[in-house]
Amino acid sequence: MIYFKYLIKAFLSNISPNKSFLGTLYVNLKALILNFKYSIKNSHIKLSKIYKEKKSNSVFWNNALFHLRFINYYYDRYDILRAPIIKIIAGGFLRDLSKIDINHYKKNNIIIEDITRKLISDFNYLNYNSVYDWLDQYYESLINKDVSFESYKNIKNLSVLEIGPGLGFNALIYEKVLDKEIYFFDFEEVLDIQKKILNKFNGLTKKINFFSDIKLLKEKLRNKNYFITSYWAFTEFTLDDRNKFLEIIKNSQFSMFLSNSEFENVSNELFFYELSKKVNKNLLIIPFKKTNQRGFTKRHNYYILN
Repeated sequence: MIYFKYLIKAFLSNISPNKSFLGTLYVNLKALILNFKYSIKNSHIKLSKIYKEKKSNSVFWNNALFHLRFINYYYDRYDILRAPIIKIIAGGFLRDLSKIDINHYKKNNIIIEDITRKLISDFNYLNYNSVYDWLDQYYESLINKDVSFESYKNIKNLSVLEIGPGLGFNALIYEKVLDKEIYFFDFEEVLDIQKKILNKFNGLTKKINFFSDIKLLKEKLRNKNYFITSYWAFTEFTLDDRNKFLEIIKNSQFSMFLSNSEFENVSNELFFYELSKKVNKNLLIIPFKKTNQRGFTKRHNYYILN
């Protein structure tokens, strides 16, 4: 049965962040069990689309793509956020903040409150505090008082390109605060998940331009006034993949990357210093700060090119 073929293929594709054998085995066995639990009811369906097994330059993403294909094949929309690979690559909103009183640190943000309620209504196993907290950090990045250059202050009049938008929830923010177009760039498998997740939000997917081909994206953005965002995703690309975006970054009004300090032995701070020279832009580095911040993110920074 083709279902079990893809289930086992996903199991053999290691997505564990742990380096120990037992830790790796635990993560992948748990992924197998959960993938089976949330997909078995659809094991009989005839697949309408089969993905070509394109290879990424990253070992992790090669493995992750097998899991993402499996989600597209056999998960219902309602269960997608429960998938093990989603928790690893885009699951910050699943952090348990149920015991935190959100009123102590939210700023009466009606936009984020409204979006959070919509998501909780659709996926009622999510926690309000966790979703609100996660979305708020993205919203805050668009109104940061430490950034004062002109194009940032006029952000409302620019199109936005997000590189690696995860589940695409930021589109719910962009449509509220921006007047122009929304562009997403990601793997085809991730884009298809985003479309499934967002297709019940008042025609939102029709407002988004989805791209997995860098050449087509460059052509579409030609003569557009746009800015770029990427929250952790861009600096988890290999250097070769990052360099494919040089022209797009150079032609943007500004680019804002939230990043860890190092990934796969690449110093991201040094990378952005060198990138700023290549694209002839100023580099602004702002420490990432938020209420209820996880310890390991206290070394993360915004790298802004303008």
